[in-house]
Amino acid sequence: MALLGSRFPQELYDMIIDEGAEDESALKTYALVCRSFVTPSRKHFFHSVELTTTNDDAKSRRIHTNFYTILTENPRIATWVNELRVRDVSSELDPPESERPSWIRDEATVHETLKTLAASRLDHFTLETDLYWGSFPVGLKRALLKVFSGGCMKYVCLQGLMGLYKSICPAFRVLEDLFLVRVELDSDDDPDIVVEAIAPERTALSWLGLEGVEESSISIFLHGLLPTTAITSVHPEFPQLQAIQIGVENPEDILAIWQVVLAARNTLQYFYWEYTDKHGLPSPFDPSPINLSVLPRLVAIFYEIPYYEDEDIPDNPDQFSGLLTLLSSVRPGNSITGVHVTVHFPNYTIASDSASNYDGWQRLSLLLSSNMYPQLGEVFVTVYLTTMMTLQEAAAAGSPYGETSVDAELERDRKEELKDMIRARFDQRDDADMLHVSVTSGSHYR
Repeated sequence: MALLGSRFPQELYDMIIDEGAEDESALKTYALVCRSFVTPSRKHFFHSVELTTTNDDAKSRRIHTNFYTILTENPRIATWVNELRVRDVSSELDPPESERPSWIRDEATVHETLKTLAASRLDHFTLETDLYWGSFPVGLKRALLKVFSGGCMKYVCLQGLMGLYKSICPAFRVLEDLFLVRVELDSDDDPDIVVEAIAPERTALSWLGLEGVEESSISIFLHGLLPTTAITSVHPEFPQLQAIQIGVENPEDILAIWQVVLAARNTLQYFYWEYTDKHGLPSPFDPSPINLSVLPRLVAIFYEIPYYEDEDIPDNPDQFSGLLTLLSSVRPGNSITGVHVTVHFPNYTIASDSASNYDGWQRLSLLLSSNMYPQLGEVFVTVYLTTMMTLQEAAAAGSPYGETSVDAELERDRKEELKDMIRARFDQRDDADMLHVSVTSGSHYR
C-alpha cells in the first residue's frame, strides 16, 4: 500500500473521494486505504457539523465538550468545517425558557467552539433556538458576533430566536445571505456589548429571507440595518441586495415587507413569495400592497401556492388570485425573463381536477403571453402532491394523508398525465419550449 501514495498525483485521489463525499460508509473505507486518502476523507466528514439537543441534557453537554476537545487537540480540523448548525430547542416537557437547561447558554466550551470555527473557514451558520438573546451570557453573545462577522462568513440563518436587540443588526451588514425565520426583535440596545460594523452604505447583503417575521420585528430590523437620519425618515437603499424571499404569516406584515422591497428597488432582481404553514394551516394573503413596477431590474419571480381546504379556511379562496395580482403589478415592457410557480395539492384527484377545469391556469397563460412580458423566456411550473393516490384509493387504504402510495408504474403514468393537462392549459403560448412542467409526490406542503 505504500506504493499507492507515490504512483499517482494527490489530485487524482482527491477527485475519487469527492465523488463519494455523500456516502459516509465509503468515506470510512477511503480513510483506511492509505495516508493519501486520510486527510481528504476527513475533510468531508467535518465539512458540515451539527450541534444539537438530545433527550439527555448531560449527554448533550458531553458531546459538545468532546467536540471542543477534538478541535483543541487537532487544530487542523477547524479549517475543514465550512457549515455549522446549532440547534437548542425545548421540548413540550421542558420548563419555561428562562428555567430550562441550555447547553449553548451554559457551556463555555460551546462558546469557545464558536469562536474557534469563526476564526477559521466557517462560511455557513444556522442557529435554531427558542431562547431569548437577552438570556445569553456575554461570552456567548461575543462568540456569536464573531461568527456573524467571521472573515469567511457568507450565510447566516436564525430560526426562532427571541428578543434580538436592534443594536446587533449592524453585524449582519458584512454577510452575503441572511435568513430570519420567526425571529422576534427588540427595539432596545444590547446592554452588554457594542457592535463594531461597517457603514450602512457598504452593506454587503445580496440575499435576504424573511419568513414568519412580524411587522414590528421587520421594522426594527430595517431601522437597525439601515437607520434613517435626523434629516429624512426615508431608509437608505441596500447597495447590492439582489433577492428577497418572503414568507408571510399575517396580512399586516406585508406593509412592513413593502418597506424592505422599497429599500432594494434599484438592485432587486429576484422576488420570492412563499407561504408559511402557521399552526399547521397555510396562510392565504393578498400580496397587492407589493407593487413590482417599482423594480426596474427585476428578472425573475418565484411564487408558491398552497392548497386551501374548505374546512380550514372560510370561503375557499381563488388559488391563483395572489399570483395573478402580483404578476399584474409589474412594469409593462419589463425585463423579466423567468416566472417560477409552485403549486401544492393533497392528492391526484384534486390535482387533476384543477389542471383540467380550474380557469386560473388559463388566466395565468393569457397574462404571461401578453405584451406585459416581452422578454419572458421560460415559465417553470412545479406541482407537489402529498400522494399520487386518488381520494377513493386513499380512503380504501385508510390513508387520508397519503402515507401509502401507488405502484411506481401508475405513479409515473399519472405524473405524465398531469404534465399534459397543464401544458394544454398553456396553449396560448407561441413557443412550447418555453414551458417546463414537473410533478413530484410524497411531500406534504414543504
